[in-house]
Amino acid sequence: MMRFLLVRQLNVQDEGAELRRYRLCGVMLLFMNQALAGIVIFMVHQNQGFDYPGLLIYAMALYAFYAVILAIINVVKTRRHNSPILSAAKAINLVAAMVYPVTGNRYAGTVRGK
Repeated sequence: MMRFLLVRQLNVQDEGAELRRYRLCGVMLLFMNQALAGIVIFMVHQNQGFDYPGLLIYAMALYAFYAVILAIINVVKTRRHNSPILSAAKAINLVAAMVYPVTGNRYAGTVRGK
C-alpha cells in the first residue's frame, strides 16, 4: 500500500505533496514496526519457530543477506537525488529487507533444536 501511494505521487511535481507522502509512509512504517514487534514477542513467548527442510533454511539466509545488502546500497545511491519519494521507497525496501534476518534467527534456532 505504501508503494502504491508513492507511485501515484511520481508524476506530481509539488514538493509539499511529496513531503506529505513521505511523512505518511513514515507513520505507516511506525505502525508496521509495532506489528512486527508484537509478532516477535509472540514468537519468543510461545517459543515457536518455523520448521523448514535443510537446504531451504540456507537459501532463505542467503536471500536475506542479499536483500539487506542490496537495500543498503540503494539507500546510499538515492541520497544523491534529494527526492522524498525515492527516499521513502528505498526506506520501505530497507525495512522489508531487515525483517528477513529477524525471522532468520528464529529459523536458525529451529535448526539447532532450540
